[in-house]
Amino acid sequence: MTQVIPVEIGCQPSPSGSGELIVQDCESTFVVFIAIDTKKSVRGYLEDKGIAVVECLGSCQTKHGYPNDDGRDEHPLFNFGLSRVHGISEVENSPWVTEVAKQMTETTRRIWGTPETKKQRKLRHFIFKFKESTFECIASDLTVSFHTEPYTEVVKKLLQKVSS
Repeated sequence: MTQVIPVEIGCQPSPSGSGELIVQDCESTFVVFIAIDTKKSVRGYLEDKGIAVVECLGSCQTKHGYPNDDGRDEHPLFNFGLSRVHGISEVENSPWVTEVAKQMTETTRRIWGTPETKKQRKLRHFIFKFKESTFECIASDLTVSFHTEPYTEVVKKLLQKVSS
């Protein structure tokens, strides 16, 4: 059964507004956003964590845009747990992952004659809920780094890394 569950990476996107940026080339996908903690501090607040750069490891397909927070009730996964999860989640038994995995198997079969030529990596469906958009990706895992420099500097360094 398809189910959306929370993913703990040490932060979540700030609900205060937009600011997310997707940096993607044929080999890498990075999600940059203003991050807050996932647990309230002793003062009762979700503390600022700076700028988060999340790398979607082994990313093979993404989508970004609608729905925003106002349209999320119409997302096909809303009633499968997306309504209860804040920030970042994973879709267990994702139909999208099934579709992509089938395509990959068929490509391997067509090119190499067998779907068992090499071990396929585990594919996972992640969803990032932002205020003004939703980002979804199929990847094998997520890693996160936190930065205290200004947003533009973080993005500049990331673009240099991706283009080198």
